[in-house]
Amino acid sequence: GIVTARFDAINLDLVLSGDRQANDVTVTSNALNGISVTGNNGTSIRFNNQLTAAGTPVQITFGQIRDISASLGNGDDVFLMESQEPTTVRNLTVWAGQGNDSVAVQEFANSKLDITGNLHINTESGNDRVDIIATDAIDVTGNVIILTDAGNDAVGLIDNAKFGAVVGANLAATVANIR
Repeated sequence: GIVTARFDAINLDLVLSGDRQANDVTVTSNALNGISVTGNNGTSIRFNNQLTAAGTPVQITFGQIRDISASLGNGDDVFLMESQEPTTVRNLTVWAGQGNDSVAVQEFANSKLDITGNLHINTESGNDRVDIIATDAIDVTGNVIILTDAGNDAVGLIDNAKFGAVVGANLAATVANIR
């Protein structure tokens, strides 16, 4: 598959759009003052009209990013957001589309992930897996919304004692109401 990455320098938004194929993409905050986007397992990344081969990270440097949005389309998609450095974003939204999808948000030690708005994950129908993995701290100021729709789905809140303040959201109620 091909995932198109677009960075809006005015609004400071990263938008990822997948095709109808199986897409596997990793978004990583890193020490280079930015985000890298890497296609895995045959997924290429198109950025600035250039197609980058699978396994080759595309570095997007910024001072501050506000929103990360991924719409991967139908297919058996994999999305991983890795916070390897302290990272603040306003909203993180992932729409995986129909298919057997896997979505993970992972924060590594000493790399606190602050989401000052909402964390919204929708995997639609299929046998899906969603994992939120907190090693140090994941703080969500807004709502945490995880929708998996029809299928044999699993949601993991791994080391959820490390979750910071989920202000304005009841994480337990949100997870209990997965449909």
